[in-house]
Amino acid sequence: MDDFPVRTEQFSIKSYDVDSSGRLRFTSLLQYFQEIAGLHAAELGVGYEELVRWGAIWVLSRIRIDVTSMPSWGTGVTLLTRPIGVNRLFAMREFTMTDADGGALLSAITGWVILDTTTNRPGRVQLLPLAPHLKQERPAPPDFLEKLIVPQRITLLYEKKVMASDLDVNQHVNNAAYVRWIVDAFSPEQLAGRPIRRLRVHYLDAATFGQAIAISGGADEHDEARFYVEGANRATGARVFQALVSWS
Repeated sequence: MDDFPVRTEQFSIKSYDVDSSGRLRFTSLLQYFQEIAGLHAAELGVGYEELVRWGAIWVLSRIRIDVTSMPSWGTGVTLLTRPIGVNRLFAMREFTMTDADGGALLSAITGWVILDTTTNRPGRVQLLPLAPHLKQERPAPPDFLEKLIVPQRITLLYEKKVMASDLDVNQHVNNAAYVRWIVDAFSPEQLAGRPIRRLRVHYLDAATFGQAIAISGGADEHDEARFYVEGANRATGARVFQALVSWS
């Protein structure tokens, strides 16, 4: 992947970035990803302002995070990102986080689509006048774009009403807020005793202010170390996200 442009940023884990165990929150991690990806996209001529001029926005559609060790409060980390090609409608971007000694902490793959703000439909990245790196077709990483399997038995875990603090500049629930809802499906004791090692999220539909979202979940029948979580619009029944949490 050496032909793809790279950007790195240094972060110091602040007190407001960590959870009750003193480790980096997944929501804070997603915010780090958004920040560095946005800066890099603008640097490459395909940032938020450029797309708005074309009547489009970037929307995160898929993410897979693999954690070796979440950094703790007060530590410094280096976050690296780069685009890794296009597969179908998805512009794929990779992230890696390392500690002060260069040791691997975590990695992630994301899949982004360009959404036409007039039709509210995705368009093919390759057809827009974008940078050359967004025209390189590459195979997707294994299982990255595969559908998530819904367990035979899932139950309602809790209900969430979309509030103003959940929204981003597009007036939709921010992708980090969905991850907060997923993590909130577990107790602090569960999370401390069995840290999440892999998180896969498929963003399926936009949730907006005032909607009631039913958060449901169930254990994977074939692997006790995996738990499925989904959010569905209470009024329509339409899923807005699906997630698979893995502890091993």
